Amino acid sequence: MSDDLPRLEARMRAQERMGTILHARIEELSQDMTGSFRELTDNRLQSERKRDARIDALSQDMTASFTQLAGYHVQTEQTINTQFEQVNAQFKQVDTRFDKVDADNKELSRDMTASFTQLAGYHIQNEQAIGAQFEQVNAQFDKVNARTANIEANMATKDDIVAIRADMATKDDIVAIRADMGAMENRISNTLQQFLAEIDSRLPPRQTSKKS
Repeated sequence: MSDDLPRLEARMRAQERMGTILHARIEELSQDMTGSFRELTDNRLQSERKRDARIDALSQDMTASFTQLAGYHVQTEQTINTQFEQVNAQFKQVDTRFDKVDADNKELSRDMTASFTQLAGYHIQNEQAIGAQFEQVNAQFDKVNARTANIEANMATKDDIVAIRADMATKDDIVAIRADMGAMENRISNTLQQFLAEIDSRLPPRQTSKKS
């Protein structure tokens, strides 16, 4: 084997070939790097577009949710206000009914007072009439006693006996007095029953409690 170097021409061609291969490898690497950068840039742009689209969709969803929540809140407040207004109206109706009941009770109290006053006056009038009738009876008995004493003192004659009998209260008079007294008691009883019926008709009807 010889230690002689290759010829200069061969070495020059070999160096040119190696330079060409090296430049080709560098160009290929540059193209690969450019392609990789482009692909990376495209991927990054696509990722940013997707991220922006997701952010926009999320923003729209949040805006729609807040709008829906605000509308629901306003609707709930309106419903609550309407319910409170209904409750206030019902309380006003209850107050009106209580005012009417108070007015009816006052009117009933006045009617009862007037009725009791009228009944008391009628009772006093009846007592006075009965007292007057008893006074008439007592006066007749006083006359009888006076005639009896006069007869006993002066010896009664037939005419005196007839006069005494005429002045004495007969059985029919006593029956008439009793009938008047019974009729008067019946009128008092009927008046009292009418008064109680009038009170019952003016009282408010009783309300039975309903179990929930």
